[in-house]
Amino acid sequence: MYNKIEFIYNLNNDLECEIINTENSYLLEILEGAEKYYSVPNISNNIKVKGKLALGNYAFYLLDLPNLNFDEDIILKLELIKSFLSYCIENDKYCNNKIFLTFVRYILKINKLPIVDIFATDKSNISNETELNEKLKFMLDNIENIEIQRSYECHDIVDLIIISIFEIFSKEYSIKKCRNCHKYFFNRNSNKYCSYTSPQNSKKTCYEYCNDISYVKKRKENPIRKKYTEISNMLRSRCRYHDRESDWEVLRNFGDDYQIKMQDLNNGKISKEDVLNFLDSSKIQFENEYKKKKEERKNGSSRNNKK
Repeated sequence: MYNKIEFIYNLNNDLECEIINTENSYLLEILEGAEKYYSVPNISNNIKVKGKLALGNYAFYLLDLPNLNFDEDIILKLELIKSFLSYCIENDKYCNNKIFLTFVRYILKINKLPIVDIFATDKSNISNETELNEKLKFMLDNIENIEIQRSYECHDIVDLIIISIFEIFSKEYSIKKCRNCHKYFFNRNSNKYCSYTSPQNSKKTCYEYCNDISYVKKRKENPIRKKYTEISNMLRSRCRYHDRESDWEVLRNFGDDYQIKMQDLNNGKISKEDVLNFLDSSKIQFENEYKKKKEERKNGSSRNNKK
């Protein structure tokens, strides 16, 4: 059984990342999984438990884990927090510190938040030998090396999760669940997908993967875009195969003509059928011109062979 201990939750305010220091072996064993669970594309699993993970990762990971070996009171509080987040996911208005702290006090029955220490760290090493005005000028010149950190003294994982959510709401972010991988993530805008590794493609985030799928779907469902893409690909293939300036010019002119047609369509000057007719006639024209050039090259080659 997990015994309540005191551990430190550090938050780097500038980089929006968190660090957890604890001597509890059970907690360490659990948190090691957060590295892989919330990994991002093209990053190996070199992040240690005492390294930095993105804001909220540890809390979200703990909330997603089943069958945790914690006290019954802690498990109950975790379920209540997950219920609260389900409301946040449906309605951004619940992603508010006032509402959340009221929930913490009156629903979770926690009257006191973990003790916090706020401090600055400076990587540029201010010299103790310089005078005050020189030190202050040095700080201004090296402000990018100064980081603000918060250090919370937590007594159990509920404290950790509460503080993590509190910090997310303090930045006026919302909390969502990715519609692709179904993991929690904090959101700066209206994104439906997270920036973590997609389960379908380890080289892409869920956001990138689902946007690609959405683009392909829209292209397939849009007959104008589908025909334009088909003709463009045909012309590009010829350009790559022959690498003639005349072929590249045909491709560029077609693209320009298409943009003009789409502007006229958007301005209500022509109909979708007019654009489709333009694309159909362009395809027939390009195919006929290509056949004609091919025949001319073939006939020219035959005459040269006879000579």
